[in-house]
Amino acid sequence: MKKLIVTIQNLVSILAQDFINFIHLFDGYGSNDKVNAYAKTLRKESIITIPNFMTEAECEAIKKKVEALIKPYDKTTTLPSGTVVRIRGENKEGASDGGMLDVFYLDKTLPEVANIDDSMLQEIVETTTKQKVVHYRRNAYINKEILNTRGYHIDNTQPIIFKAFIYLTDVTDTSFGPYSLIKGSHRFSPYIYLNFVRNLFSKRVSTDMPLNNQSKAYHAIGKKGTLILSNQNAIHRGLPQAPGKTRMALVFNYMVISKLSYLHQAAKDDLKQLRMVNQEKKEVPAM
Repeated sequence: MKKLIVTIQNLVSILAQDFINFIHLFDGYGSNDKVNAYAKTLRKESIITIPNFMTEAECEAIKKKVEALIKPYDKTTTLPSGTVVRIRGENKEGASDGGMLDVFYLDKTLPEVANIDDSMLQEIVETTTKQKVVHYRRNAYINKEILNTRGYHIDNTQPIIFKAFIYLTDVTDTSFGPYSLIKGSHRFSPYIYLNFVRNLFSKRVSTDMPLNNQSKAYHAIGKKGTLILSNQNAIHRGLPQAPGKTRMALVFNYMVISKLSYLHQAAKDDLKQLRMVNQEKKEVPAM
């Protein structure tokens, strides 16, 4: 019964979001030509790549700091600063992404991460969506020989999340396990509706998307310093890595504020946490 309720919520959310996407389909753009160019592509294809967002030296410096930060920990730990070193699949043999490290709120420990100027990225997302967008978390992903990555999926149906991945290591071919996305699948995609219904009658997670249009799969290859910005409502995954390969990336999270978010408890929890974090800044509008 719980899975049925979640599936209905997801279907209603996606249907409503597609209606919003239709309303904004022919929206204009802003006055910044560079931002507009990125926003047009992001709105259509759900992903953009920005080479050389950071220099090689900047990437190397942050990479070394992250490696030093995580070295003492072999289990999920919350640091005094509020940074969380999380090991995915901890104590769960065979778990998807098992052994991958998520470092949440990295900016609370490393000023080098907190001071990265992402104002253009937020402007791109707001120009793309024509809605209020807030930046709420800076993480790091560390993948070392992660062979059993999760298959194609969407993160959630609400709230709408955009993520910016900044490669701190070279990801020059698919053996490094690059980020992969089905272009254009964030809106008007029959595959998403089909997967939701199909997953209801299987053991899969509701947001798994095994059925997708592989002809539109884009593998985000790039040198260190490359930034990939994507809509997490699009079908995506991290590809498995070959033995001996490492991928490290900073991950900036952007949330689109919408009343649809209140259809889902997890989204409500995210918004509550976001409101607490930004209480003094007053960045989150009342709903």
